[in-house]
Amino acid sequence: MRHVIFPQAIRRMLPPFVGLCTILIKDTSLAAIIGVFELTRAAQRIGTLAERCILRRQEDVSPQEALRLPPLPFSQ
Repeated sequence: MRHVIFPQAIRRMLPPFVGLCTILIKDTSLAAIIGVFELTRAAQRIGTLAERCILRRQEDVSPQEALRLPPLPFSQ
């Protein structure tokens, strides 16, 4: 019986399993790339905020106010 049913089960099970593995690999890679870009963007915002606070410290600007200030001429 296993010489008949097992090969048939493998033939029916293999394509969906391979498709599921492919989707899993694609989704995790995409999630990792998106996560890296989001972390990079967050780090850039924190760096810009810190730069504004340091450069405008003599004006006693809070971090919330620094976000509302116009960008500095040399910052990107």
